[in-house]
Amino acid sequence: MTAGRCDNNPITKPARCEICDKVIKGTRSDNLINCSNTKCSSALHSACMNEKIVKDNTMTDSNVTWTCNKCNTNLSDSSTQPQEEQSNVGDILPKTLSFDILSETELLGMDTHQLIIALYKQQSDMLNVLKLLFLKTDECTSVLNENDRLKVRINALETKIENVCSTLTELDRNKSPIYGEMVKLQRSTEQPDNVDNNKSTTPESISNPNRNARLPSIAKLPAVPNAGAVPKKTQQNNISKRIVGNDPKLVTDSDTLAIGQVPPQSWSSVVQDARPAQLKSQTGRPGSGSANIRPPRPKRIKNVISGKNLAKNSLSVVAKKKSIFVTRLSPATTANDLVDFLVNLKLPFLKCTKLKTNYDSYSSFHVQVLETDFTKIFSGDVWPQGILVSEYHGPLKDDRIFEPLDQYLSS
Repeated sequence: MTAGRCDNNPITKPARCEICDKVIKGTRSDNLINCSNTKCSSALHSACMNEKIVKDNTMTDSNVTWTCNKCNTNLSDSSTQPQEEQSNVGDILPKTLSFDILSETELLGMDTHQLIIALYKQQSDMLNVLKLLFLKTDECTSVLNENDRLKVRINALETKIENVCSTLTELDRNKSPIYGEMVKLQRSTEQPDNVDNNKSTTPESISNPNRNARLPSIAKLPAVPNAGAVPKKTQQNNISKRIVGNDPKLVTDSDTLAIGQVPPQSWSSVVQDARPAQLKSQTGRPGSGSANIRPPRPKRIKNVISGKNLAKNSLSVVAKKKSIFVTRLSPATTANDLVDFLVNLKLPFLKCTKLKTNYDSYSSFHVQVLETDFTKIFSGDVWPQGILVSEYHGPLKDDRIFEPLDQYLSS
C-alpha cells in the first residue's frame, strides 16, 4: 500500500547549519536552534552557536528563538527605503511607521540579538522620518521664497497698470484740440427745464452772452416774422457758420435766428458742427448729413472701341509683339546662328538678343516676333530636343543683356 502525501506533514529539505554548513542530525530540540520565522528552514547547531557567536547557557534552552541572516536582511530592507528608489524618485515617500512600546516583561524575555534587531528597526524608522522632515522643510522654504518673488512682481505690475491707466486717461481728455470747446457747446445748447411762459422764450444759452462765448451776437439779432417758416436746415447751417468761423463778422443779415427757436439739442449735430471745415471735408461721406462733402473724382472712360476700316490711308498702326525665352543652347551659339535656324519660318519681324547666364556651360536668348507669328516659334516641334522655351513677360532690361552685345534685328 502506497502512502499518500499528507498536507499536515509536508516534505521539507534537510536543515543545514549556517556556521558549519552541515546537515543537522537528530530531532532533539536541544541539538538545534531554528529560525524565528516559521516559513524559514534555516537552523544552527547549539554547539556551533555557543562556540562562535555567544557563550551563554541560556542559548541552549528550547524556548530561545533565533533569526537567520536572510530574514534579518529582509527585515532591514522592509524598514528602510532602498537607495535606488531614493535616487529615482528623488524623495522619501512616507511609510507606515510602527513605534511599538516594549514592556519590561518583553524586554526581559528578549535575547540580546532580538533586542538589537528591534532597536535597529526603530532607529531606521526615525532616520526615515528625519529625512522626510528635512526634505519637506526644503520644499516649504522654496515655496515661501517663490511667494515672495511673486509678490514683488505683482506689486510691480500693479504700479505699471496704474501708470498706463493714468496715461490713457490723459490721452482721452486731450484726444482732440476742440474737446473743451465741445463740452462748452454742449452746456450752452442745454435748454432749461423750467421756462417762464410770461418771459421771453429765448433759451438761457442764447440770452446770456457770458455762458455762450461762441455766439456773441445772436441775442442782439432782430426777431424774424413768421419764425415757424424758417426751415430747420437753415437754422443748423447758420449755427454751424457761427461755430466754425468763431468771428462775429461772419454773421450777416440773412443768417438770422428766430427768437424762440431752440438750437439743435442733438450732441452728434453739435460735434459735427464744431469740427473744423478741413476735417469735415476729409471725413464727410455721401448721405451722412454733412454739408461739406469731398467732390467725386472723375471716372475713367471705360468705353473703348477698335478701328475696323480696312481702307488704305496715311495712318500706320504699330503691330503688337510677343517674346519668348530660349535656353540650354551651346555657349558658342550666337544670335546669327539662331536667326539662321529660324529662317525657314519666314518671319517678317525677328529680333534675337543674347542674355547673361548664371553659368558658362550654356547660353540663353530673348526672341521677339509679331503677335500673329507667336504660335510659329512657341511650339515644341520647332526646337531641337533638350532646349527649353518659355514665354517672356515684361520688357527686356539692360542688365540682362550679354556683353559684348550680340543682337540681331530684321530690317
